[in-house]
Amino acid sequence: MKRSTMTLLALVFAGCTANPGANPSFGCETDADCDRGVCYRGFCVEGGMDSGVGPACDDSARCFSGEASLRGVGACAEGCLQDVDGTEMCVGEGAPSEETCNEVDDDCDGTTDENFDLLQDRNNCGACGAVCGVGLECCSGRCVDQSGDALNCGACGRDCAEGEGCCGGSCAPLDQPDNCGVCGNACGPGQTCCDGACVNPQTSRDHCMTCGNACDAGEDCCGGTCELEDAPACTACDPTCTGVDTCCFGSCADTDSDPLNCGGCGIACGAGELCCGGSCVANDEANCGMCGRTCGGTELCCGGSCVAEDSRNCGTCGMTCDAGEQCCGGGCVDTRTDELNCGTCGEMCRASEECSNENCCPAGQNFCDGRCRENSNEYCGSGCESCGLLSGCNGTRCVGL
Repeated sequence: MKRSTMTLLALVFAGCTANPGANPSFGCETDADCDRGVCYRGFCVEGGMDSGVGPACDDSARCFSGEASLRGVGACAEGCLQDVDGTEMCVGEGAPSEETCNEVDDDCDGTTDENFDLLQDRNNCGACGAVCGVGLECCSGRCVDQSGDALNCGACGRDCAEGEGCCGGSCAPLDQPDNCGVCGNACGPGQTCCDGACVNPQTSRDHCMTCGNACDAGEDCCGGTCELEDAPACTACDPTCTGVDTCCFGSCADTDSDPLNCGGCGIACGAGELCCGGSCVANDEANCGMCGRTCGGTELCCGGSCVAEDSRNCGTCGMTCDAGEQCCGGGCVDTRTDELNCGTCGEMCRASEECSNENCCPAGQNFCDGRCRENSNEYCGSGCESCGLLSGCNGTRCVGL
């Protein structure tokens, strides 16, 4: 422990107790409340190491560097400490405070962070201070989108069955025309869903009339029946197709929009593609779900619908940001520590500053209790941890003495 810290302990707890009534400076909350010295556990204290060392502890036989004999638990621990030069002092019992999620037993009941469920608390998901983004919930210590997570569909732990997907928070089979293969992939008129793909049962060689009914080699599916490729049923359409349609395998097809006959008979678009003007195009922000439907701004096309780019869909559909992160510029960043996105997307710190707890502070300082502060036993590291009586701050975290 640093000498300055031990000095404070010695002055405040000389004789193993602290007497608020005898100290007119009792009641401070910050150093600014003290006319002189610094504020430590409600007392304004000052002085040198040799001016306030109390009597040896009752259990001083166990008082040696690096260890302590404790009476009390958590932040209320009391006992005996020894400085590096061998000076002994008593540490009085601290007062309990409201339990906060900080990995410290603040209320001194022997249990740490007992009021916080890190497996389900979206403000402390998996770890204290890890906040889930907008639209995400905490399930088993992980931020998830319950509208599309098949393991947590609509609620934590609600697992969709095999062959089902989580579509809008409800489990739905993925072999239906409305959700063919993936949620939101709707089959067009005259099509049906077979093996997770939309097909025309009148012309599909693999699914002729019904799913799984495949035609033999040398045959085509013409009018829902497997026929030889040169059979009349496959070469002519009856009745005659209209001017916008073409006769394909005995059935009329609009080659401008039919993804199975796009630009010509038998020219099939790839999975998820659309046929627009006789060309296969991606089902994306330029043609989302249907030809010509354009997503605006930073929206993404997910499942044939335009959705906002956020912590549920960051950069790409389904890319979920971890707890404590936000989606900025198509990537997940921790706005608590990111100098380019400090506190919010696009908020940049100066070259001489660092981002601490969503605020720009001078390098080496951390934002604690409303302002930037130097590392100390009272505000240790980015977690602003109060190290208590039997530990010290090494610059980043509290460590035992």
